[in-house]
Amino acid sequence: MGVHLRACSLDRGILTRLKVVPGEPVEHSSLYAQEQRILETAKAIRKLIVSRLVPGKKTGPMSLLHWLLWQLYGQGYVTCPYFIYNGYVLKHTRSSGLASILLDLIDVQQERLVGEYLIGPLQCKDLKNLLQVIAPSIKDPNAVQGQASKRSKPL
Repeated sequence: MGVHLRACSLDRGILTRLKVVPGEPVEHSSLYAQEQRILETAKAIRKLIVSRLVPGKKTGPMSLLHWLLWQLYGQGYVTCPYFIYNGYVLKHTRSSGLASILLDLIDVQQERLVGEYLIGPLQCKDLKNLLQVIAPSIKDPNAVQGQASKRSKPL
């Protein structure tokens, strides 16, 4: 999977919807406010990229990577909050800040919570830990093929 980037004009196309600068910019805004604006803009750009990578794919067979991207930057928590794979269910619990989500991992056979994982776009150690539990021999979340669903159990 790849994304092709090219130069474009901000006054045309889908980028015109991005709120890069607030309506009423404040001079000498704090470093924290500047960082928040950058994070909001980055999230909006990521959301546009994900909408291109996973067009129209709401539920059904999906890789773990696509499901995570849909949870982080799409409406995945509404349309498919569960990811079922190999006797485990991942549940989107809640958003955590501007760039992360909290997931619960449930062992279906033992009907117990295995762990909680904080997944985000930057240096995500929890993703490696999650992969070690659900698919120890697989290092790439794109290779983990599961079922994205509105329910925690398949029909």
